[in-house]
Amino acid sequence: MAMGDFEKAEPLFLETKTIREKVQGKDNSDYAEILNNLASLYRSMGNYEKAELHHLEAIAIKGKIIGKEHPNYALSLNNLAILYKAMGSYEKAEQLYLEATTIKEKTLGKEHPGYALSLNNLAILYWIMGNYEKAEPLYLQAIAIREKKLGKEHPEYASSLNNLALLYLDMGRYEMVEPLQLQAKVIREKALGVAHPDYAESLGNLAILYMATNNYEKAESFYIECSQANQALLEKAIRHLSERELSSYLNKFSESQDQALSFAKLSTSKKTAACFDNSLFYKGFLLQTAGQLKRLSLSNPAAAENFNLLKSYERRLAAQYAQPIADRNNTSIADLEAKANDLEKDLARTVAGFGQALQQVKWQEVQTALKPGEAAIEFVSYRFYLKKQTDSILYAALLLLPGSDSPKFIPLFEEKQLTALLKTEGSPQPAFYNDLYANDKKGDQLYDLIWKPIAAAVPEGATVYCSPSGLLHRLNLGAIPTPDGKTLAEKNRLSILGSTRQLVITPVPTTQQSATAQLYGGIQYDATPTMAANTPAKPEDLAARRGPDITQNDSTLRGENWNYLRWTEVEISAAANVMKSKGIVPLP
Repeated sequence: MAMGDFEKAEPLFLETKTIREKVQGKDNSDYAEILNNLASLYRSMGNYEKAELHHLEAIAIKGKIIGKEHPNYALSLNNLAILYKAMGSYEKAEQLYLEATTIKEKTLGKEHPGYALSLNNLAILYWIMGNYEKAEPLYLQAIAIREKKLGKEHPEYASSLNNLALLYLDMGRYEMVEPLQLQAKVIREKALGVAHPDYAESLGNLAILYMATNNYEKAESFYIECSQANQALLEKAIRHLSERELSSYLNKFSESQDQALSFAKLSTSKKTAACFDNSLFYKGFLLQTAGQLKRLSLSNPAAAENFNLLKSYERRLAAQYAQPIADRNNTSIADLEAKANDLEKDLARTVAGFGQALQQVKWQEVQTALKPGEAAIEFVSYRFYLKKQTDSILYAALLLLPGSDSPKFIPLFEEKQLTALLKTEGSPQPAFYNDLYANDKKGDQLYDLIWKPIAAAVPEGATVYCSPSGLLHRLNLGAIPTPDGKTLAEKNRLSILGSTRQLVITPVPTTQQSATAQLYGGIQYDATPTMAANTPAKPEDLAARRGPDITQNDSTLRGENWNYLRWTEVEISAAANVMKSKGIVPLP
């Protein structure tokens, strides 16, 4: 479960549950504990219905065995409240948190850290619900308890300060936020170190504060430091997290990129180097590397064994670094780091592409790869922050030209503007896209939204390497019409990439490539059955052409006629030449 391999965890939990039920019966704490573990598993899997059933059963058993005024019973109530909060059932969560808090107050007392934790959980819920008046006194009470019982240098005390600061930020009480966040940052740096996620969180929160108060110079400094801290954390995490875990982890850290891009839009300095580097890191490194490392390492049994061992070392290191500095085992850390470094070097030496997959790329390296007359664009989409998160998704282009001092931030459009153009009932048909690009009004709108802000900065005739984002993946950028009646592809040579990182690092194939390829182009879709009969076709040809319907003039099979596509025969001829140069033989 800790590794995020939920499919393997579930049957083991279920088998344990069956054994305990058979040997001990249902009315015991061990059985209730396995129910709680299963509930946590199902919550992690997003199966809230099963999670709720197991939590309720565990609560009923604990209430019967240990009573409804026991701290462990309160813990079960708290766990169900966490589930309801995740489900958005805030009223149900509130009642459970209140009941758990009452039990802890009675059994542990008002000065116990466990009671402070319950106050903190309830305050967070009220904050999410927008009930700031109820949240503030609970945060203040939790801070007082933690200060008295844990001290002012404890990470939990810092967390309470951070939570109160976030509340004041939402309330617009900015003068109260800065001292709390600065104090939390100092405590976290001393107690947890600069390589801890909580320290990175403090950097990001301070950046948000300074952006909200228009102190762009300070905001920029913290955004850059926060970006670097997040990249370092994720670069380490990718070595041991499962792909499912990494996806969840990314959601948290993508917020910092949204905030940095929002800052770039609002700021007058327009220093966007960190934004371009973030885009290279997130789109070019993170979204590909986790799976690629696994596939590369499975190339042979010895590499697979070393890769799994490396993941084990990195996971144990992560567990050590998650603890306060005072609680870490430095001897164990040094030993694990040495073993992990040796294994990684061995994998980089013996597995083709492993070292490249881990290599980081900065904007200067992409710029160096550009030739005169070329440009690179990282399109980005981000949730806009204006003092706090809004519901607007904005798009921008990060443009990089040879010889420029830094990438240029070019604001483009709001996502709902493009959504309105792409909106269609059901799945878009060919006619929809033909109309989208051919319709003068829609074509002009596409150009104005996507390319007009960029056009003045990109020389006509330049080769432009583009990495799309969001809804731009659904468009053929080259087909967008320009005001002079041409298309973008006729004005500039566009090359679409997953990330402009590919200009520096060519992806290494993880499987043996086929030595042959079948290419299709210049197809007469409305050829009659007689015409088709005169052209022998292999079974795989028909499969690739989506069956015999495309060789019959029967529009009912396709919904409408498909016109002959100009230049497709030229395209496959060019593709054939590229394949031949790589040793791949196109079939006739």
